[in-house]
Amino acid sequence: GARVLTVIFIVLGAISFVVNRSSTHFSFSFNSIESSISRDGVNAAYSSLATATNTFKSQTQSCTNQPNSVALQCLEQADSNWASAIQTYESALSTLVYPSSAQSEADAAEAAARQASATVTTLANSPDIQAYTTITQSPSFRAALNNVDTTYNELIRALGG
Repeated sequence: GARVLTVIFIVLGAISFVVNRSSTHFSFSFNSIESSISRDGVNAAYSSLATATNTFKSQTQSCTNQPNSVALQCLEQADSNWASAIQTYESALSTLVYPSSAQSEADAAEAAARQASATVTTLANSPDIQAYTTITQSPSFRAALNNVDTTYNELIRALGG
């Protein structure tokens, strides 16, 4: 009887060991897959934003060749389009599912995009060229835009990229 119990305990111990190792491996693989999917989604959203940013740069360069009265309208339209692209980036980030290890970075990236969009929208609503210029030269304007890039890089790093 003792021999049978010993064999049962050895078999149960071996089975328990295998199940435990398999579940740990599965959890690690799931987190890795989740990170990879999130990273791909973040990269795609950021790539779309980069394309919109390049379009914005081209539009603003063509606006500077216009008379001042037309230039401001042209710049504000470019700003509105860019603010919309930043909102689209933020929206794309908010729909992704992140591993818990990257959630705070994802929240920071979304908040940075919201702030940048609001800042660019304020720019698009400038009453005159002087106000427009003042906003573009303010440190808070540049910081809001730089923060989008910084938080993107931190999020990608947190996702293992």
